[in-house]
Amino acid sequence: MRKQKKMLARPFAAFAHFPAGFSQIALQEVQEILANPLMPTKFSAKLKVHKDKIHIQGIHYFQLVELLFRSRILTDLRLVLVEIASSSYSQWQKQLDAFAPELYFPEPSQFQCIFKSRNGFIGKQLKDSIQTYFRLTTAEEADFKLYCESYPKRSHLALSLAGDWLYKRGFRGSLAKSAPIREDIAAATLLQFKNFIGETLFSLQPYVYIPFAGTGTFLFEFFFLKYDLYPGILREHYSLQDSLFFREQHFTYLQQKADSVWQEKLIKDETTQVFCLEKQKETFTYLQEQVQHPKLKQWYKHFRNEKRLQVQQGDFFHLASLPTSKPKNNCLFIFLNPPYGKRMQTTSSIPNYYQKIAKKIREHACNFEKTCGFVYCPNASSSQAFHKELQAQQSQTFHFTHGGMDMRCYMFSL
Repeated sequence: MRKQKKMLARPFAAFAHFPAGFSQIALQEVQEILANPLMPTKFSAKLKVHKDKIHIQGIHYFQLVELLFRSRILTDLRLVLVEIASSSYSQWQKQLDAFAPELYFPEPSQFQCIFKSRNGFIGKQLKDSIQTYFRLTTAEEADFKLYCESYPKRSHLALSLAGDWLYKRGFRGSLAKSAPIREDIAAATLLQFKNFIGETLFSLQPYVYIPFAGTGTFLFEFFFLKYDLYPGILREHYSLQDSLFFREQHFTYLQQKADSVWQEKLIKDETTQVFCLEKQKETFTYLQEQVQHPKLKQWYKHFRNEKRLQVQQGDFFHLASLPTSKPKNNCLFIFLNPPYGKRMQTTSSIPNYYQKIAKKIREHACNFEKTCGFVYCPNASSSQAFHKELQAQQSQTFHFTHGGMDMRCYMFSL
């Protein structure tokens, strides 16, 4: 126990992985979490952004746990166990010899190890050496997940503190026929949207309209961002919790502190209204079940008691008007993830389809002083058609990858 306390007192290195195309927004989130901790430390971590991850050096254990607990955008957080600044097998073996697995993992533990090399360094000899220290097995039987990655100037062995992907929130199920946007991508988009319209406008209590609501991803991620509800409150388990260096008292403190923060913000919100529209019957039924999930009981009760949350089955293009009274600030947020690509019968009609969407948005915008939102577009022609028809006062487009597709997110303000 004394050795573990000493180990936790020293600075660590880690890699924070994020979805492709969101490097700057992921960096922003990590910086904000480290700058505003629930439990302060004296450590000041150094961050360096790579293509799909952030290299973090000099980070304290408590800071690592907060990143794991609070991040909405990261896909995984990996603690560096062994790291060398070259592709020397002798240096690698020296670092493995110095590593003390008995401080990290209970006996007997089994590991899945995923190998990735960009310089040919990882071979049978290296894999055999890792096998000497870690009992490797399949993903189904493993207690922990390791990543052994080699690059021209640096190689490392890292432990996933999450285990399962962080975008799996812990209360969301799946629907076979749906094509939902991933939670981390939705969260990153919403944070981009917040930056686009500004803190002042985002902090208002608006009317939120989510057509093509699907299984509710934008609904829940907006709620999490708006009220600072961290995924760690909802998620049942992290791989970190199975390790010997997990500190339950600290984790419980984070849960209690975070729980009080979001509940206080929720109670102060008296006018925000949310309307979700979904056309497909099976998806609509599933959405109704999701909003009543036991883990969201307090939020659901708060909105339903005041009739400020409505979930309705219907067609976006046939809806004449939004079925509720205007909020005091008369501001509309609209988030759109319409059917695209393989979700449509033909692709040639996509520009016309997006033109129709823009026209319908303008109809609803006439009833509000301010309308802001975003729409996902599968190609340049769809975003251009949408832009031309909408005639936004301000707009911004960014690219990201989802399901192998090069997507565009068009943000607008009317």
